[in-house]
Amino acid sequence: MAPKAKIPSEVLNLKWGDIDWQEGRISVPEPKVEHHPGRGRRIVPLFPELREVLAESFELAPEGSEWVVNRYRDRGSNARTTFGKILDRAKVPRFERPFCNLRASRVTELRLRFDPKVVAVWLGHSESISTKHYTQVRPEDFAAAVASAPESQEGHSQGHRQGQKAAETSGTDPKPKKANPEKTSVFPGSAVSFASLRVVEVLRQGFEP
Repeated sequence: MAPKAKIPSEVLNLKWGDIDWQEGRISVPEPKVEHHPGRGRRIVPLFPELREVLAESFELAPEGSEWVVNRYRDRGSNARTTFGKILDRAKVPRFERPFCNLRASRVTELRLRFDPKVVAVWLGHSESISTKHYTQVRPEDFAAAVASAPESQEGHSQGHRQGQKAAETSGTDPKPKKANPEKTSVFPGSAVSFASLRVVEVLRQGFEP
């Protein structure tokens, strides 16, 4: 089952009274699932980066303001269109499904720091939905994986190079060579060539408002 859209429904229903500044929590309304038992609201941490933005907005809000977001309350308003214009002014290329992609990048960030079950509760979806629709494999994940070899592997490589150098100096080979050495580009137990594997391009990232 595909996830339900949470923008603008949850954002436009959020009130300043839903934010507990002292406890660092936000009571997020869930109008699209409030008919389900036990649903209707969920508690989300007031993350430091979000607190900073909301605190600034609260200071700028007119006295007596009730809604956190006052714009786009008219049915004729389109948050997606405005978001596209913001990207244009910032000279950032537009990308498909912007709010879904922003949500996906935030889910991915949180899953690196917290238990996936906890993140699913905070974001209001199941773990299966998170894995299927929101979790991303980022370029930096690949970079981190190949940035440095395990210490034992490094030690083995250094020892191997030293052995080769010593063999060249003495004119002997540290290990006898096989009569018919062979190389293979497949993983052990697999008939699939490594060259045939492909990296799937991931969705662009962003920060969910």
